[in-house]
Amino acid sequence: MEQEGEKLGLTRLRDLTRLYRTGDDEQTLCVVCAAENQMEVHYAMPLRIMLSSAIDYWQQWHAYSMAHDQERKAAKEGSRAEKPYKTGAEYLSRLKPTDYLMPIVVLVVYYGSEPWTGPLSVSEMFNPAIPEKIRKIAADFSIHLLDISSYAGTYENSDNTAMFAAAKVMQNELISKAERILEAYNILKDATEVVRDTFSAVYGGREIFRKIQEGGEAMQQVENVGLMWDRMITELDDKTKQLDDTTKQLTAEHDRREAAEQKAEAAEQKVEAAEQKVEAAEQKVEAAEQKAEAAELKATHLLKLLEAHGIDPDSPIPAT
Repeated sequence: MEQEGEKLGLTRLRDLTRLYRTGDDEQTLCVVCAAENQMEVHYAMPLRIMLSSAIDYWQQWHAYSMAHDQERKAAKEGSRAEKPYKTGAEYLSRLKPTDYLMPIVVLVVYYGSEPWTGPLSVSEMFNPAIPEKIRKIAADFSIHLLDISSYAGTYENSDNTAMFAAAKVMQNELISKAERILEAYNILKDATEVVRDTFSAVYGGREIFRKIQEGGEAMQQVENVGLMWDRMITELDDKTKQLDDTTKQLTAEHDRREAAEQKAEAAEQKVEAAEQKVEAAEQKVEAAEQKAEAAELKATHLLKLLEAHGIDPDSPIPAT
């Protein structure tokens, strides 16, 4: 396939494919049965199944075509007397009227806990405004869906009963995953290997589940999972405690720094008050010096007056 000069490859992958035979003789009819396992809703599922089914049918036709081309080549080289194609239509289509295709039956198994909300056919993907008369003649393709979360019926096959009972257990989020795995194991321990492998592939943890299947280690596996969980919780608690201790240390250091800053601020205020007192004392001294200087000037003036009047300042004052 090419698109704008680029080659595009188509790869079809099935989650599970089995060949079903209707008998053991030469008249046996074969049907290809496939399963697509989904944990989430896929809104393009009809297109996906249509494309993969078309590839399956194309491969069957291609196998016939290659075989007939080999027969035609052998006929040309003389190693085969009869040509594979008897008519131009057979040669054009590379297919004989008796070359039958095996039916392809695909079942989409939805394991999600919420109901399926995706389309079940290509026509459901059309714009709702498309007229009904156009919908009737448009190429369409429908899928077969098994929604185990809402299916209330019974299964004829015991393996299917066990498989989907275990699947519903895995949807129970009220219990731990380890408990779900153990309960699922107890349900599937007598099921076929195909069912157990399918279950493991859908829900992951294939190695753990396979070890549980081997027997004798079920409780140990659950205990190991529990211990691992406990270790994780313990480590988380330790880290939380370390964080709390670090927070306390940082808080204490902050408090110490804040107290030191407050003490320093108080000391600065005391120094400022002391400086103000010193300044006031200096002002008082300066005032006293000014008073002393004024008194000295006044005494000098008086001495000069006494001298001007011929009075000896050291003589006693006469009695009156």
